[in-house]
Amino acid sequence: MSNDAAAPANLPQRPRRWFRASSFALGMLLGMGVALAGALAAMVYFASGAAPPLAEADLQAAISRWEASGILDYRLTIQVNVTGQAPSVVELEVRNGQPTAMTRDGFEPKRHTWDIWTVEGQFEMIRLELEHAADPQTAHGVADPSQVILRGEFDPQWGYPRKFRRDVLGKSSSMQWEVTAFEPVSAGGDGRASP
Repeated sequence: MSNDAAAPANLPQRPRRWFRASSFALGMLLGMGVALAGALAAMVYFASGAAPPLAEADLQAAISRWEASGILDYRLTIQVNVTGQAPSVVELEVRNGQPTAMTRDGFEPKRHTWDIWTVEGQFEMIRLELEHAADPQTAHGVADPSQVILRGEFDPQWGYPRKFRRDVLGKSSSMQWEVTAFEPVSAGGDGRASP
């Protein structure tokens, strides 16, 4: 009879142990599922990416196309996303190679910020990013150059930067922009430099 009396006291403990073990296993499965989903999302992003991996040769070829186009007058619209800042839209007008009007989210920013978003200014930003990627410790606080991912796409006809993105793996540091509209303009209608 003493065995029968002890049995009911042990029954509630067995389900608790099973519940703890199954909760742990379920947590592990969910954690692995979330990690796998994150890894797949990163693979899809970097594989399909907004733009292909960027190299110095890509930038130089784009600059050559841009210089050959002779475009001095143009309008462009750029979608800009930088970590820690709200996304913004830049609209810029350039005449004779110089910015003449700019808005950021509908407001005119200080004049010294306009040059950055000209085609030449974008080329300079990309050139600096390539330099920083070669010395990531100084620029981004990471030791391995493979942690700095640069992607870019240039217009095949005129060479202006269509898309650019910089990510630093292991840091919450990214910057990207995309030219969503580009229009050469001039008295002649094609935006080319006058002979």
